[in-house]
Amino acid sequence: MFVTELPVTLKNQSLFLLFPAVPSDIPKCWEVDQNISGLVERLTTKEGADELRKVLDKQESSTKRLSKGSMIYPDFFELENDLPVENLLRIICVQLFEPDVASRLNISPENLCFGARHRAYFKVTPKNIIAGAVDMNFETDHESFKFKSIEETNCSECKNSFVSLIYDRVRRTILFIGIINKNIELPEVSKRETQRYFVEQK
Repeated sequence: MFVTELPVTLKNQSLFLLFPAVPSDIPKCWEVDQNISGLVERLTTKEGADELRKVLDKQESSTKRLSKGSMIYPDFFELENDLPVENLLRIICVQLFEPDVASRLNISPENLCFGARHRAYFKVTPKNIIAGAVDMNFETDHESFKFKSIEETNCSECKNSFVSLIYDRVRRTILFIGIINKNIELPEVSKRETQRYFVEQK
C-alpha cells in the first residue's frame, strides 16, 4: 500500500491516507489499484493490523516508502452519506439481531418500527479536517425529518480509492476511519486512470 500522512493539530494528530497498490509491468514500479477490498481485508488481519500500527508509529516496517516527488496528496473534498443501519451492519458482516449487538446499539422492535440510519460526514480542507458519524433510531416517521441534501454536500473530485484515518500519536488512538471507494462507479479496470510510483531503494 501507499501511505500519505498529513499532520494536523500541532502535529499531535495526523490524517493518514492508505492507497491500495499493485505491481506494475515496469520493474520497481507500482500502481494505485482502484479495488479497495483487498486492502481492507488485509488491514482486518492480525498481520495487517500489526503492520498498520508500525506505520502509524513510524516504526521500522515492511511497507515501502514512496520517493518524496511521488507522494500522493488528496484533493480537498467534502463527503456525506447515509444508509439504513441494517445495510451498514451487513457491509461489516455483523448480524443485526444478535442479542449482544442489539443491546449495545440500543436496538429493539419498539424503536426500530420506523427504522434506523447511519450517517457519516468527512471534510478535508487546506486548513482543517472534520469527520463524524451518527446512528439514528427513529421512534416516529423519519420522513418528517428534514436533512441537508447529500447531493449538495458531496463535492469530491477524488481520483483514487483509499482508506482514511485520523490518528492521535500521543494517545496512540485511531479517532476516525473511513473508506473512499471510487470502484463503485468504475467496474472495469480499463476505466481507471493508471498512476505509477517508484519505490525508494535503501
